[in-house]
Amino acid sequence: MKDCAAAPNRIRGSLKALLESSRQIKRDRAATVDYIRRSFQVSDKIAENSYNEIRDAMVEDMIMPQETIKKAVEGPYGRGNSARGAPIGDIVDYSILRSLR
Repeated sequence: MKDCAAAPNRIRGSLKALLESSRQIKRDRAATVDYIRRSFQVSDKIAENSYNEIRDAMVEDMIMPQETIKKAVEGPYGRGNSARGAPIGDIVDYSILRSLR
């Protein structure tokens, strides 16, 4: 965490690159499928299926919906037995990602 605090512009740049890559993957299906096919030397069908799996697993703008976070925290994988639960704001901080839009 100390390195993150020491290089906020580097972190911001990395997140911006990830965000742009994520958007490009969704925007250009054909190029992404071709990249998967060539990089992993798989058939068109496998590359297309892989793309669909990747696309379905991606979250919009790299921000997980609050309902999904809530289910994860309160669901079977959640830890602890808090009666009040934890506010979403205490679990995630998307302020840097939101500033990149």
